[in-house]
Amino acid sequence: PGSRDAALVARVAAGVHMVAAMPARGASRGPLLVDVYDTTAGGGALGNLSARARVAGGGSELIAGFVIRGNAAATVLIRAVGPTLSVFGLAESLRVPRLTLMAGASAIASNAGWATAPNASEIRASAAASGAFALSGAAADSALLVTLPPGAYTAIIAPPDGGAGVALVELYEVR
Repeated sequence: PGSRDAALVARVAAGVHMVAAMPARGASRGPLLVDVYDTTAGGGALGNLSARARVAGGGSELIAGFVIRGNAAATVLIRAVGPTLSVFGLAESLRVPRLTLMAGASAIASNAGWATAPNASEIRASAAASGAFALSGAAADSALLVTLPPGAYTAIIAPPDGGAGVALVELYEVR
C-alpha cells in the first residue's frame, strides 16, 4: 500500500508475450525489476524468459534472477547475446557480453564466448531444441548449459572490456 510499484495479474494464452517496463512520465530513471510468476497449479508452463537492456561496466550490468523450485535439479540454458543482435538490425549491441552465474555471493560459472565452451555442441543442440535462434560461432555471445539444484540464482551480464551496448539475457529450461 502506498508504493509506486506496479503489478499485473493476467491469464495469457500459450505463445510469445512481452512486458515493457519503463519509468512513469516524469519519474527518474534507475534500476528496474520485473518479476514473472507462473501461478497455475503445479506451475512449469513458462518455457523461456528474456530481457534486453543497455549494459555498461560500473553498475550498469544486466541482471536476471531465477529460482529452481521443487526437489529435483533442473538443466537450464542461459545466454548473453550481444553481437548476434546485429542480425536483427540492432547496431548498438554489446560487443563482448560476459555471462556470470551466481548462487548467493558465489560465482559458480562464467563464459565469454559460447563456442569455446567445453560443452559448445550441447549448448548448440539445447538451443535448437528449446526454439532459441542460433548464435554465430564466430561471435562473442556467451552461454552456459548447467544442471542446478533447487535454489535462487542470478545471471549477470557485463562487458569485460569496459565497453557498452545493448545485450539480451535469455533463460531456457532444457528438458
